[in-house]
Amino acid sequence: MEWFNNMINAFDYIEKNICYKVDYAQAARIAQCTLSRFQSIFLFITDVTLAEYVRRRKMALSAIDLLNSDVKVIELSLKYGYESPEAFTRSFKAFHGASPSDIRKSGEYIDYPPISFQITVTGGNYSMSSSLSKITVCQNTLIKYIDLSAVRFIGKDVLAKGKERGKKYGEMWDKSDEFMPVLDTMADYATIITEPCALMHHNNGAYNKNPMHYIVGKFMKASTPVPEGFDYWDIPKTKMAYAIFNGEFDAMINNAYKMTRDKVLADGWKIPYPGGYFHAEVYVKENIPQKGVVSRLGYLFACCSDEERETRGDQTPYPQ
Repeated sequence: MEWFNNMINAFDYIEKNICYKVDYAQAARIAQCTLSRFQSIFLFITDVTLAEYVRRRKMALSAIDLLNSDVKVIELSLKYGYESPEAFTRSFKAFHGASPSDIRKSGEYIDYPPISFQITVTGGNYSMSSSLSKITVCQNTLIKYIDLSAVRFIGKDVLAKGKERGKKYGEMWDKSDEFMPVLDTMADYATIITEPCALMHHNNGAYNKNPMHYIVGKFMKASTPVPEGFDYWDIPKTKMAYAIFNGEFDAMINNAYKMTRDKVLADGWKIPYPGGYFHAEVYVKENIPQKGVVSRLGYLFACCSDEERETRGDQTPYPQ
């Protein structure tokens, strides 16, 4: 277990010094291994080099600085250790696909949160050599905010709570090949989100009393006719966070809700609970849940401003 704590401490050191020149040798000393060994472990865990990880973190943080203040590019270049504003801008544009001024105007940027990782214990042993392959990483690569018109989510609903959720959700996806083709034929009613999804909500009730509704299906335009035998849930016009994750399937599913929710709150948005509260998994079709597949997962989360929440009367505490 000691090596695991050493790695966490090394990651903490990198994050605390991300705005400065990170001393890679010092990070390796904290991890209690050689620099070459530390860099190899880092690359294995994160699938990026240590230097690239540091660069991506700097670019993500600089975009947040741009959106939350009137900071100038020259100030950002100094803060994040670049020799000139031109060098900073080149790196920024290569990462975000847009210049600092364009990001400030659009408000859309690529996020790259600090790495979080977990270890799966096998046979009661914590062993770097035998357990390293069990480390899973869930990385949030992008979050943007979308104005969603009123929509109707149509699919097959299952109610579940507690430990039975995972099993029941999986069973519904196993059946999706039987009913998803019906929704595929309804292209005229499609919205901007066309992929198969799993939408979760509490039917406007108290989340600690009612089981979660889990609907496997698709987003459709408001008032879309509901095929016989299907369930639906109407969603009012709302603001919606859309996050994209990369990683191993279980790691993404286990972490996407919390990471998206925390980012929404950190960005100053509120959660419209209970009336407009929902969150949803968005699947690339060929990746419809297959355990262990390294893939991409979209995650949707309803949000609103303080004023909107007060107008709607959504004062009930939201799920943690």
